[in-house]
Amino acid sequence: MQAYRSVPPGIFRPDEKLGFPVFIERDQRLVTLVRKGACFPDRASLNLEQEPVIYVRERDLEQAYRHAGRHLDAILADASIPASLKATIFYTSAAQTMQAIFDDPRAELIGRMQASVRSLVRSISANQKILEELFRITAHDYCTYTHSLNVGIFATALALKYFGASPGSLDDLERFCYGFFLHDIGKSLVPREIINKPEELSAEEWSLMRKHPEHGYAILMGSAQLTDEAAYITLEHHEKFGGGGYPYGRKGNQIHPCARICAIADSFDALTTVRAYKPALSPYEALRIMQQEMLHEFDYDFLQVFIRLLGPA
Repeated sequence: MQAYRSVPPGIFRPDEKLGFPVFIERDQRLVTLVRKGACFPDRASLNLEQEPVIYVRERDLEQAYRHAGRHLDAILADASIPASLKATIFYTSAAQTMQAIFDDPRAELIGRMQASVRSLVRSISANQKILEELFRITAHDYCTYTHSLNVGIFATALALKYFGASPGSLDDLERFCYGFFLHDIGKSLVPREIINKPEELSAEEWSLMRKHPEHGYAILMGSAQLTDEAAYITLEHHEKFGGGGYPYGRKGNQIHPCARICAIADSFDALTTVRAYKPALSPYEALRIMQQEMLHEFDYDFLQVFIRLLGPA
């Protein structure tokens, strides 16, 4: 039996062709409202007294969210769309972009990710519920692009909490938060068999893996949208506050503040996602380990704000 899912009509923009059919309920049954390849009608032409309930086939749901991601600014600002759906649309569309970036880190895709993050920063500063929903749906099965997306969300939330949501702060956050999402972009130049290896890496493989911060920096240097903060995030997110990190062994205030924020989010997501060689920890247990066993690796002030941000996680 065909399964359908309801979606708010606000996620579709009028006069744009859809790659999937859309349905509406009439006389207690679903009928086709928009055929595949046709344009979604504007509300006036629907001639309805109230907002309609729109349906797509369950197998088309992800494609519908990806379609919506092209209009992220309007969707995130639309009061008729619930925060939970805004979070799902952002996460689904951003995950698609992130996966494409790791397959081919073109400047066009980096620019698309940057635009999505700008929309996100403005939205979560105005509506904390979107952030709560994003925390809820972050993927817990590890793969490179969902890890990057999770880290971007956690780090952006920490930066927003620490620096505040004043107009000046938001301008700065918009300018550099995309670097959190692209912190591991250098892994696109590491052999795939090393990235996906389920067991411990050999010394030679680990040496190649440790080059990904410098690879990432080189990729971003070729992007017209590069900011200093994004470059430092990519280059220094594996440096440790107490020293002993890589690639340069920097410590303390030698490490850019944005990279220190990213290091916290990176470690937290690594601890709370399932890997082939370890189970996921609960958020509570991960924060306990970070505060008690890994404290030397992090900027203490940023870590305390992160712990308060997650609350009774």
